[in-house]
Amino acid sequence: RKTGWFYMFKLNVSLGERSYPIYVSTDFSDLGKALSQAEIGKKTVLVTDENVNLYHSDECEKALTVSGFEVHKLVIEAGEKSKNLDTVRRIYDFMIDLKLERNSTIIALGGGVVGDITGFAAATFLRGINFIQIPTTLLAQADSSVGGKVGVDFRGAKNIIGAFYQPKLVYVNVNTLKTLPLREIKAGMAEVVKHGINMDSEFFDYIDYNTNKIFNFDESVLQYITK
Repeated sequence: RKTGWFYMFKLNVSLGERSYPIYVSTDFSDLGKALSQAEIGKKTVLVTDENVNLYHSDECEKALTVSGFEVHKLVIEAGEKSKNLDTVRRIYDFMIDLKLERNSTIIALGGGVVGDITGFAAATFLRGINFIQIPTTLLAQADSSVGGKVGVDFRGAKNIIGAFYQPKLVYVNVNTLKTLPLREIKAGMAEVVKHGINMDSEFFDYIDYNTNKIFNFDESVLQYITK
């Protein structure tokens, strides 16, 4: 679908009955439509962290509510230090108080930490409820939001408690990258470049040729490297 001067791309992760789409856009305007096509219930919990909440949660909530979704937001502490069972318990308490059911949906708006925590809560609450990823960092958009790896740290061991739980969909708004520190962009680029080196020489050449455009947040280039 065309969005402004650019297109929203839709890809598909083929996993049989667990297949799901990845939408790559330049804003949140089609988020509600994407959720509606997933045929999920209208009651949602939006989990984000303190940093992402300042920049993106209002626009994300608006896109959902205008499409008829009921949104309840939970803001957690930013960073790896929050990736633990205490945070998961807080999410459980929040969902129980809202009386969420199996057709309800929990949405991760943030980077890899938010996605991992939220996905683990989704996988284990009521033995599995709908889970949606809205990654806001390049590393999450290119890697951690896809593949279904979710979990938390425990007793100093990273991701030692977790599961494989696929989302219903992934929605990428490449313009969320504009609010990231340069260090975070570089960390994400390392993952993108690794993919190019290992699997696709033409893609690697594309990255090399468009490096300046990437760091100047050219929307069409960001959409291409994310998808």
